[in-house]
Amino acid sequence: MYPLRDDAKTLVSQLGLTNPFGYYRQIVEWLAGLKRCAIRPMSDFRAPVPHGHVSISLRHDMDTEPYSSVEVARELHAAGLSGSFYVLHTADYYGQWIDDVFRRTTEIAPMLRQIQDDFRCEVGLHNDGLWVYEKSGADGSRAVTEELAWLRSEGLNIVGTAAHNSAPVYGAENFELFRGRAALNRSHINVDGRTIPLQTLDESALGLAYEANFPKPAKRKQPGLERYLSDFPDDAVRNRKWMRTYLVDNPHCAWGAHYNLWLIGRDRWVIAGRRRLRNLFAWNATLNDVKKFVGRVPGGRRIVLHIHPVYIDLPAADSSG
Repeated sequence: MYPLRDDAKTLVSQLGLTNPFGYYRQIVEWLAGLKRCAIRPMSDFRAPVPHGHVSISLRHDMDTEPYSSVEVARELHAAGLSGSFYVLHTADYYGQWIDDVFRRTTEIAPMLRQIQDDFRCEVGLHNDGLWVYEKSGADGSRAVTEELAWLRSEGLNIVGTAAHNSAPVYGAENFELFRGRAALNRSHINVDGRTIPLQTLDESALGLAYEANFPKPAKRKQPGLERYLSDFPDDAVRNRKWMRTYLVDNPHCAWGAHYNLWLIGRDRWVIAGRRRLRNLFAWNATLNDVKKFVGRVPGGRRIVLHIHPVYIDLPAADSSG
């Protein structure tokens, strides 16, 4: 029934990390009812925030799950809201290397057009160029360029990217492939005896208006940087210490949003950012905690809700209605 489904979705479900679709519907209904919040796609992240209001951007990294992504976009559109969806060009549902040739699936472009054209949500590229360099041995920067061109040829209006994974996975963030975005202004990294170039792509020349992390790479070497880059625990997203370092105390780069709120399991959230010059980190928060937090955020702040569709079951599998 679902020919593009990745085994990772099944594993996430078996681990009890997914939420019934009705849970996402609760999120949408809550957001639609907020009076002092401007709900906007990531492409409008830097737009002025109305006086006294809070800006909330909905970021959906599609990772291994295209089907829930379509249903999530459908739900947003029905409520008069919009969000941003980043398609992972190294996922099995997107394409595969066959006989040293990258072959894209025929199903993915229509699904993305449905998200964009029918449900009025933004589609961007979940940039994984470093994986291409390090795992396939091909030119990762060229892959990013080619996928942007292919997606646009299929009718997708791509103006933004979002880096996949994190610096400890590859030795750099995927956004460091873009000029001016490398930590310590590095021109390359060395991985398993290979030299991987950084800062080879020009976002403006590629027609890109933003990178969804709105990152602020470290200009000087920070304490703990080498340890951070070399220490990547199993199931890092559900490791409290690692997530705090990644979101709050990151020695490699800082994030552009005032607050990043991540759904990481079944009614399980992380709330991270800075409040009154102090670091803020809440672990194992619930949706009710998220609602209370957003209600207390001062006007003028920008929040990103990170909701990976892999944590949302399809409506047909939703026993809660």
